[in-house]
Amino acid sequence: MKNQNLTPDKHSLPHYAKISSRIYEIDVLRIFGALIVIMYHYTFRGLILNGERIPLFPAIEVVTKYGYLGIGLFFMISGFVILFSALNKSPLEFVISRIDRLYPVYWVAVSITATTIIVFTDNIISPFLYLANLTMIHAYVGIPSIDPIYWTLHVELKFYFLIFILMLFGQIQKYRVWLPLWLLITLIYTFTKQPFFMGWFISPAYSSFFISGIMFYLIYAKGVNYHRLSLIGVSLFVSVYNTINNIGGFIVNADTKDKVVASLLIILLHGLFLAVATRKFTIKGSAILVVASGMTYPIYLLHTRLGKTLFDLLFQEMSKYVALTIVISFVILLSFLVYTYIDKRVSGHIKINLSKILPKQLLLWGKCDYG
Repeated sequence: MKNQNLTPDKHSLPHYAKISSRIYEIDVLRIFGALIVIMYHYTFRGLILNGERIPLFPAIEVVTKYGYLGIGLFFMISGFVILFSALNKSPLEFVISRIDRLYPVYWVAVSITATTIIVFTDNIISPFLYLANLTMIHAYVGIPSIDPIYWTLHVELKFYFLIFILMLFGQIQKYRVWLPLWLLITLIYTFTKQPFFMGWFISPAYSSFFISGIMFYLIYAKGVNYHRLSLIGVSLFVSVYNTINNIGGFIVNADTKDKVVASLLIILLHGLFLAVATRKFTIKGSAILVVASGMTYPIYLLHTRLGKTLFDLLFQEMSKYVALTIVISFVILLSFLVYTYIDKRVSGHIKINLSKILPKQLLLWGKCDYG
């Protein structure tokens, strides 16, 4: 008898509706990603003396310098959850749900970060710069970010826009067509830098992570087959290739060992996702896990410039390890407050209010019922 899990399925997206809306294994991956990104930003730092970099945390950074790979992990998570989020929604409902999910916490994070910069540094944040950053699309018109970590949100927005276009033209369920095409274009761009306009619509260096995430969700929802595994294999190849080429932007003076380790970690992350997708790795849910996962978004937005600014102040007065502990604890506490009093209480109201204001025909226009 043939292994039924390895035969191409003849079903389409309706089976997504049967999947639980909470996948606790993804919560664990999200928490892990946030932690390693924090440790990368806080410990892979150094002082420049006589033209040479002197690491602040030499014993720690040999491991934490690879924490930037958590960014790719977040993009894979976005790919994993996006189809579930888009199904049974109209294009406008999808846009509203993304605004509702991203903006309230983002607005608070921008405000807190701007205040920190104004109070504790000599830098000036003009009202125009502050208001432009609140839009989240400021980088597209050449306006700098208050916090450099916002570049990842711009990558996410391009991905959401692609999904929106697919929904708008009723193509989201035809993943057998647009996923391989997207991967092919990404592969071509990786080696030829063509089509040159690809970066205007979707980030070429990170497309493969989103594609892998989507494919793992298809495996989770519909089972393993050779088509999905082959696409993941190509996507993994592109991810490793781009990781090697881009490592210099994240690790100073990266050597061959760093490239090998980073490549192996990308492979490991894909293996971990495969374990989640095939239910080989399962986690029992808990309220603590849900809260910790919910805190990762404010942690991600708040930790970089705010945390580094506070660390630079404390580092002058106390042990660097004490300063590091205080800063991490403060960011976690602040993120918990933002999650509790903003994310849980405000998120959802934008969607509710817009649903009341907008005409129902407009709100539901283009909606396809896949379930």
